[in-house]
Amino acid sequence: MIHNCEEVRGCQKVAEGIYIGGAVSSLTPEAKSLLCLGYCGWAPRQLDGEIRAGCWVIKGEAKTEDLFH
Repeated sequence: MIHNCEEVRGCQKVAEGIYIGGAVSSLTPEAKSLLCLGYCGWAPRQLDGEIRAGCWVIKGEAKTEDLFH
């Protein structure tokens, strides 16, 4: 879960106004959030190779407007 609510129990701050994890039941009705289910993993050095190959775009510092429209 990615959200903008620092009051969520057990969450961790990723960037200004962006938090990850925590108790879903702690979200307020006003919170903006994305709930993602599944698994994604990489073999050792796989992500580095994908970045070098241009498979990923690194935009820079995370901003709330990038996640929550």
